[in-house]
Amino acid sequence: MNKTENAAAFMTRIANDASHGYDQLYRWGEKGDYDCSSLVITSWQNAGVPVKNEGASYTGDMYTVFLKKGFQDVTKNCNLATGGGMKRGDVLLNHVHHTAMYLGDGKIAQASMNEKGTVTGGQPGDQKQLWGQKGEINICGYYNYPWDCVLRYKENLVGADEEAHAGKGGALVIDGSFGPATVRRTQQFLHTTQDGRISNQPLENKKYLRAADTGCWEFKINGYRAGSEAVRGMQKLFGAKTDGWFGKKSILCMQGFLGTTQDGSMGSETVKVWQRYLNKMEA
Repeated sequence: MNKTENAAAFMTRIANDASHGYDQLYRWGEKGDYDCSSLVITSWQNAGVPVKNEGASYTGDMYTVFLKKGFQDVTKNCNLATGGGMKRGDVLLNHVHHTAMYLGDGKIAQASMNEKGTVTGGQPGDQKQLWGQKGEINICGYYNYPWDCVLRYKENLVGADEEAHAGKGGALVIDGSFGPATVRRTQQFLHTTQDGRISNQPLENKKYLRAADTGCWEFKINGYRAGSEAVRGMQKLFGAKTDGWFGKKSILCMQGFLGTTQDGSMGSETVKVWQRYLNKMEA
């Protein structure tokens, strides 16, 4: 596993282990507990990115240290309201109050609060999780805290020039995000207009398209009758009804075509298989 995956795996493991809870006094694992910033910092330190050694200690100094150690501020490429454009391992940071990690598929991992609803004075371990509640350290659906920025580690970065190249013949990065590069490659493969956008999609279908980058997928409450030329191309390829709207039935056909799990939800794993297929067809 690379460093990003090791960091994300650490966050997941700690969140799922009730021996680890929340505490701001014993926050570096002395009794098994962490707070929001020490957990994220420790996840990267243990993955081999020495942010703690370089002075990262709380939300207020994380930004400067993380940039120094190979992270880039990719906020402009992400939709903070929806999580669109985010990748597994991205660090979500509010400079004053909170930090978390994006795990992919619309999920984040975070250290929240102890069993008393306070930051100190609780028992070691995740008492909330033991009581069958949402844990002191937990994995939950994406939300905007609000975040001030999104930080991405260098091995997970795709710059604008590289992304544009990926849409014009270079190998796609297998990142599980149906973003501009994957849209352009899809359009190129299907011989449709290559504008990097999937237009005129019903808002009600958004819940099935978890890996769709909302920066290039257009969802509408109404006025979507025309559908998308690229979607019709995909539907024809996958054997789905060619109405131009990519919903659950189209996704099931896509998953059947690709030979992956058919659950009717386009998450990052489905997109990764599609990206590999496009790279194979280009080779």
